[in-house]
Amino acid sequence: MNINQLDNFVNIINNYDNMEYLFSTIARSAGPTIAKEKASSLITFSNNNRNLQSIWEQFKSIVEEKLDVNYFELKKDKTSTIVLFYNEKKLDSILKEEKIFSF
Repeated sequence: MNINQLDNFVNIINNYDNMEYLFSTIARSAGPTIAKEKASSLITFSNNNRNLQSIWEQFKSIVEEKLDVNYFELKKDKTSTIVLFYNEKKLDSILKEEKIFSF
C-alpha cells in the first residue's frame, strides 16, 4: 500500500459515524474471529482514540446483535475496556483437545 492509498483509507475511516467507526475497528482487529477462522481476538477500546470506550458502551448491544460472535469484557476502568471476542463452539473444541486439557 502506498502513502496515497493509506491517506485515502484513513480519510474514509475518519469520516465514518461512531457506529461505523466501531464496526470497522472490530472488523480490522477481530476479522478472523468473526469469520470463524480463529477462536478469539482481544481488543482494547480506549478513550485516547475517538473515545472508543464510550462508543463501545453505546453500541455493544448492536454489535452483539449484528455480528455472529460472543464477547466478554475482561477489564474496564476509566480509560479503557478490554474485550475478548470469541466463537463459543471453536473455543470449546480447542479447550477439549487432549494437549490443551492436560496443560
